[in-house]
Amino acid sequence: MLIALYILLSLLLLYISYKDIKDAEYNSFYFYFLIIIISAIAILKEVSYIKICLIYLALFLSHILKTKYIDYIGDGDVDLYILLFMIFDFEKFLILIIISTLSAILVNLAKNYWRKKKDSGVRLVPYISFALFILMLFDLFKEKVL
Repeated sequence: MLIALYILLSLLLLYISYKDIKDAEYNSFYFYFLIIIISAIAILKEVSYIKICLIYLALFLSHILKTKYIDYIGDGDVDLYILLFMIFDFEKFLILIIISTLSAILVNLAKNYWRKKKDSGVRLVPYISFALFILMLFDLFKEKVL
C-alpha cells in the first residue's frame, strides 16, 4: 500500500511540475490530492499525530500570510515544502531543500548563460519533485522506502 501511494505521489508531482513549467500555473485542486496522499503516507509510516496537526496548522498559516501580506512568494513552493516535511525527518528534509535549491540554481544559471533574455523567476516545484525522486531512489537502493 505504501509503495502504491509513493507511485501515486510521484505521478501527481510529475503532472504538477509539468503544469508549472508549461503554464506557470498552480492549481490548488491537485494540491488537495497531495494533502490526502501525503497524509495517508504519514499515517502508514506512523508519524505522530501532533506533527501532522502542526503541519496542517503551518499550511493554514502559510495560506493566510500569503494572501494578506506577502506578494512575492509563489503559491506551490512553500506549501509543498511544508507538506513534504510531514513524511520526512529533519535530516532528510534538509537534504531535500539542498538538492532542490542547488539544482534550481545550477539549471537557471545555465539557462541564463545560454539565453540572451534573463529569467528572473524560478519555478521551484519541478526541482522539489526532482529532489524527492532522488531521495526515493537512494532509499530504494538501500531497500527501504523513505
